[in-house]
Amino acid sequence: MTKRLIQSPRRPSGNASPGLGTPERLGPSATTSPIFKVLIKREGRSFDITPHCRRFEYSAMLNRGEMVRIRLSDMRFIEMNPLFGKQYFKYSKRYAPLEIESQVGWMNNDKLWIRKQQHALVSVTPHGESDNTAWIEFVGVDYPTYWLSAGDAGGGAYEGNVKEAIEQVVIDYGADVTLDFRGRTTDSKFNKWYQYRLPPMALIDSMLEWSCTVNEKETRWFKYPDGKKLIIQEQARVDSLHRSTYEYRGYGGGPYGQGDIQEWEMLGDNAIQMVGDKILSGGMSAVSGVYYDQVDYEQDVGVDDVGTPNKYNPSNTVKTSYARTTDSPQPEGTYGVGWSHVHPIPEHSAGDLGLKYDQYIDGRARRLYLGLNDLTMRCRFTVTGHYIWSGSEGLGADTINVIMLTDDNDQQFLHGNWIVYGFDHAADEDGWTTDLYCSKIDYDAFGKKVGKTNSQARR
Repeated sequence: MTKRLIQSPRRPSGNASPGLGTPERLGPSATTSPIFKVLIKREGRSFDITPHCRRFEYSAMLNRGEMVRIRLSDMRFIEMNPLFGKQYFKYSKRYAPLEIESQVGWMNNDKLWIRKQQHALVSVTPHGESDNTAWIEFVGVDYPTYWLSAGDAGGGAYEGNVKEAIEQVVIDYGADVTLDFRGRTTDSKFNKWYQYRLPPMALIDSMLEWSCTVNEKETRWFKYPDGKKLIIQEQARVDSLHRSTYEYRGYGGGPYGQGDIQEWEMLGDNAIQMVGDKILSGGMSAVSGVYYDQVDYEQDVGVDDVGTPNKYNPSNTVKTSYARTTDSPQPEGTYGVGWSHVHPIPEHSAGDLGLKYDQYIDGRARRLYLGLNDLTMRCRFTVTGHYIWSGSEGLGADTINVIMLTDDNDQQFLHGNWIVYGFDHAADEDGWTTDLYCSKIDYDAFGKKVGKTNSQARR
């Protein structure tokens, strides 16, 4: 990786709105290098291992949490012997983990840094070819993932609606993790949720898996770790911010800047429509005796594009994303091709959920359909290290704009708005890149259009 000319998108002043063909710029105008700050901390004490750091990686993925990897070298174990002897071996297996506090930014400009990140240390991997020098990799994960992955194989039950039950799980197992549950669910507060010996996070996921049908807008739940806080919110309630504009300058357009794409890789998975055009569910209600199937109750058990009008759809055109499929007209004998069936959650007996079975029988199908929608067209953009990607909040809702035009100013297929669902920073002494994992859905699909031409910051 060679050092590049670094530039960075900026927010326009006043009501200025740069066009799709005009990327915003701000930042140092000379070649520079990334630098790190890394501390290992416990109860107010800290070990500064910054001088030994050789590589920094920090990644976040929607609903999968965050991870940080720090690679360092230590000649004669000057730093490692005190750290291992006084801290790591003594405390790391206890319930108060060591903390990795890390940060990366561009040299000579303290405004171009990601904000400080705190993660729980989960593993250390030393490697050496002599008895006095080692390469050591530290791995940390976000605190909600760390604490809520450890349970006591409990077999009890929680009483309340989905929101109240999850709040109780976090109180019982989350240690110093706090829950910020944004929104409400329409199910009964008298319902019971059995643990079935599941780890706490698996129990939470099992409730979120189907309950998008009982939240306010019937869109997917998103989980965002934020330090020692866990945010849970449905997509339609997350403010979609347009974060930045990136331009591919691979046609002799000058040196790469912070708003520029160095590399990209796209997956167009049109075959998903063969199984995911409509997701059906169905089953017997023991309370009412009704058998819900696609023949007589298709609107209750089927989930498709028309039935998910609150999902986010980045604004694009037929030149830059798929066109949606429809039930008709279709060639004779092919009606229903692309429909799949998934088992619903069992009916909550005696009406404990406070809802009839047909009001939530499609919950698991709805989540699956919305998830498959985001898999149809995906792309990884590698851009020069960009500090604005600093924390998980907004993934799955925030957008970027990619500029890729022909010499005649015509849109190429990657051009337009994308929803960002993950990122991965990688920095070493040679440079810093940020991978952005993005998706588009059908340009004419039902949903709320998102994506703007002005940049906004989520810091």
